[in-house]
Amino acid sequence: MRAKGGDLWRLLHPLVQDFLGGLAASRPPERGALAVDPTIERPEAAPTVGSWPPEVGRYDSDGLNVQAPGELAGLGLALGFPEVRAFLVGFAQRASPGRLSVQRIADMANSLAEVAGRSELPRDGFVAAWESLFGGGLGRFTRSAISQGLVTQEFAICRASIIGVHLADADIGISLGDGIGGSLRISGTFCRGERLSLTKSDRRLAQLPPELHGVNAVFVVSGEQIGVQLAGLPDKRLKWDIHLTVKRPLRKENDDR
Repeated sequence: MRAKGGDLWRLLHPLVQDFLGGLAASRPPERGALAVDPTIERPEAAPTVGSWPPEVGRYDSDGLNVQAPGELAGLGLALGFPEVRAFLVGFAQRASPGRLSVQRIADMANSLAEVAGRSELPRDGFVAAWESLFGGGLGRFTRSAISQGLVTQEFAICRASIIGVHLADADIGISLGDGIGGSLRISGTFCRGERLSLTKSDRRLAQLPPELHGVNAVFVVSGEQIGVQLAGLPDKRLKWDIHLTVKRPLRKENDDR
């Protein structure tokens, strides 16, 4: 390596030193810290990212004691955590992927970043979305509809694509106008194997004025989707606001995974 060559310049660049210092801090030496103070316990990582370009760290004249760690030091440190290593290593394939496969992986990651960047969800919203995707949490959906007369209407609300038992609850607000309104609360149990089927639909609660007696709502299957069927009143135009919560799907008792 030449003293004036590009290799040495890159090695001594502050951003490179920050990154290597953070990575080395995953297994710190017993003497002076390279990026953070040596500790037996795992340091707490704050999942924050700065702007471009990254800020560099500030060190003492010996380049050991940190006065202010650089942003890439956090990245290097995070690479030492097992869950980060598992996530990155998990992208590696047993066999070398083709060019099209590699492009699809890049498109997947890029589109995820694009959609997440446009979203206005807070962190808790993303947690709920991931839990809903992997079947461990709640999916919440809202739909509005208008009914005219006795004609029943069906509305597909959410797709039940995960195999298992889905529990659905809906709070339904009904308004006739002129300040007249009421509500229904219904519950349903759906099973999804090779296809989706409705096991049971019950009306749990009705709070209706006399003008709305006779309205009804039940859960139905609409193709592969959980839906609601609404029944109105003769010669009446009603507005329905459906707030659906789906717990998907229940795990088997002997499933400890």
